[in-house]
Amino acid sequence: MTKIVIIGNGVAGITVAKELVESGQSAGESNLLAKASAEAGLRASAFPEIKVYSEEKYPYYSRIDLIKLLAGKIELKEIFFYPPEWYEKRGIKVYLNQKARKIDPVKKEIVIADYAERSADYAEKTVSYDQLVLATGAQAASLPVKGKEKQGVFTLRTIDDVLRIKEYLKRLLAISHQPSAVVIGGGVLGLEAGWALSLLGTKVTVVEFFNRFLPRQLDEEGANIFKTQVEKLGINVLLAKETIEILGNDKVREVVFKGGTKIPADLVLFSAGIRPNIELGQTAGLKVNKGIIVDEHLRTSQTDIYACGDCAGFQGKIYGIIPAAIDQAKIAAQNVLGKNSTYAGTIPSNTLKVVGIDLTSIGLISPDSPEGEEIKKVDKEKGIYKKLILKEGKIVGTVFLGTKTELGKISRLIKEKTDVSRFKETLLE
Repeated sequence: MTKIVIIGNGVAGITVAKELVESGQSAGESNLLAKASAEAGLRASAFPEIKVYSEEKYPYYSRIDLIKLLAGKIELKEIFFYPPEWYEKRGIKVYLNQKARKIDPVKKEIVIADYAERSADYAEKTVSYDQLVLATGAQAASLPVKGKEKQGVFTLRTIDDVLRIKEYLKRLLAISHQPSAVVIGGGVLGLEAGWALSLLGTKVTVVEFFNRFLPRQLDEEGANIFKTQVEKLGINVLLAKETIEILGNDKVREVVFKGGTKIPADLVLFSAGIRPNIELGQTAGLKVNKGIIVDEHLRTSQTDIYACGDCAGFQGKIYGIIPAAIDQAKIAAQNVLGKNSTYAGTIPSNTLKVVGIDLTSIGLISPDSPEGEEIKKVDKEKGIYKKLILKEGKIVGTVFLGTKTELGKISRLIKEKTDVSRFKETLLE
């Protein structure tokens, strides 16, 4: 039986497992699995053994739903993506509280630290594999800010992070009518976290290093409209601010910016991007840069080890978005099964609801050459901003803010690469 091991049970890891099962079933009893096993010098059986190891103590959940959990809109039991029987039915074995510590690519073995619940003690075991997929994800990036170790300073990446924030906030609300929360980082997660904290009764300030919000999703005009809508929700916004220190004795009391200005803070949440978890691949001798380097087959520098999701670096890029993690996971799974599927990248496409405001961006948000053309429709009072980027008569990018009207049609035209030259002026009507 072919042994396939997946490290990580986030969206990439579980999508790999799901695709392995579904592709194996659709391909028939032996074919691709037999080929993959034969190439490895193994005797094949109908389906591979699929094992998933995760350092977390929780089964797969969508990180998007962490905001709902923080805001109290869902309970902990509602965040999990699949029930236990889903895994059992598909023969996917998930091992929680088990951290991969070392890979030996020559012996095809992994040293796993098996942690007991709520204990720092662990027992080591060795797990063998025929094919290995690294889906180790990423962790919250750390900023060089003095005083960030104080009580009341958090990051938001896991369920445990949410539970810690909620417990601390509960204590704050018991002694203060409206404690001050400062979110450092005005990306999607930072804005969403700020909104959730405001719903819980805090006075929220979102601090952004750049001079506008969401530069990957919005151009300057769209970002200004979005900023106005955020402020209407009662969230204070500070742009072009660099945080240099957190003041307080043991607990946070103030946030200091470059130039010396300060604002009060009872709770600080850092949301400054991600840092891919590459250490496991790096110590195994795999080629790495910002991520674990993969080719168009999602294969690492070791032929029987693949990587996908936030830990993978493809053509020098870490995507850090769910659509890319899913695309990569599917391709990796197909190639583990012996196919020759290729990954050509993922067109940046985000359909979000940021602080309750609809926002979709696909492809380019501004022309990348003089030949590019922009078509816009703006209603500042309603907070609506629609923009198309055209090149050689085809739509190569779009931004929709505050509305989804006509978005389905535009998405289809982008996907089909339709020449819209003759009716381009009517597209946003």
